[in-house]
Amino acid sequence: MQPSLDSEVLRTDPGVIALGSSSETVLADARNKPEGPACHASLSAFRTALTFKTIFTALMVLLALVALGAVVFILIRSLADGSWDATNSLAAVSAAVTGAGAVFLEKLRSQQQTVLDDALKNVGTYCGTNIQRELG
Repeated sequence: MQPSLDSEVLRTDPGVIALGSSSETVLADARNKPEGPACHASLSAFRTALTFKTIFTALMVLLALVALGAVVFILIRSLADGSWDATNSLAAVSAAVTGAGAVFLEKLRSQQQTVLDDALKNVGTYCGTNIQRELG
């Protein structure tokens, strides 16, 4: 089974990545230091999560618009001709496949939102709440 984007297995603390230590004392010293390496690592993770969320959202909107266009095309052709032909059938299949793709991308986008929320929380932890408020 493939892990999801927001899987617990894939979550890492940017402080551990930046500092190379999982010691609670070391991580506590790195908190609320906007110029520290843990802050920069958490900002990098946030930027990456935001980029992927934007990509998934744009693709989902694009696929939804294509599916909507196919449905409109089917309706116009069916109403204009008063019959159903192979072009309408192909457009109906295309609309169904494209709509399913948009639903799949929406699922990925919602998982990515969880990753983005966690990244923003880490920004608040390591950079401080002022920077977190600017991004959130």
